[in-house]
Amino acid sequence: MYKMKRCPYCGRQIDMAAIGMKFKVAYGSPFRTCPKCHKEYIDRDYQEVALESAKAKAFRMPKVRPGILWFEVLLICSLGMQLTGAYASMTTVIPILAVAVILLVWELHGSAKRQSEWEKELAKELEASKERLQDPAYLMELKKLDYPVTEDMIWQARNRVYGE
Repeated sequence: MYKMKRCPYCGRQIDMAAIGMKFKVAYGSPFRTCPKCHKEYIDRDYQEVALESAKAKAFRMPKVRPGILWFEVLLICSLGMQLTGAYASMTTVIPILAVAVILLVWELHGSAKRQSEWEKELAKELEASKERLQDPAYLMELKKLDYPVTEDMIWQARNRVYGE
């Protein structure tokens, strides 16, 4: 199920968000700017990837799609037909197995491609997140929003920026 996200100031539709699906949380700064009124608002669906654990990052990786399940169903059906003797002619079993193998190869190729794209996106967002977390003012704003930001992180960022 989806809900429409709107700017809290001008009401312009900004995005659609999945309801009740934890893996739909996006990475990025939670501070967003409305393209219409140009006011900044907070979108809690966005998380700083550099503040999350490796388990949370892995949880959001793309999964294998249902094509694998279709492969298994077709394979079981064709093997069942072969073993029971029902429609056991090779003219029915071979096409079913051929379709099952094509589905499997197609799904595995698509899954590998999605995984590669995901890893590139994650690496790019991780670098951007680390850069944003160098700003002590940004860290203090995140802490106010109950992000897992420690005083030590803010102190280290201040030392880098101000040379204290």
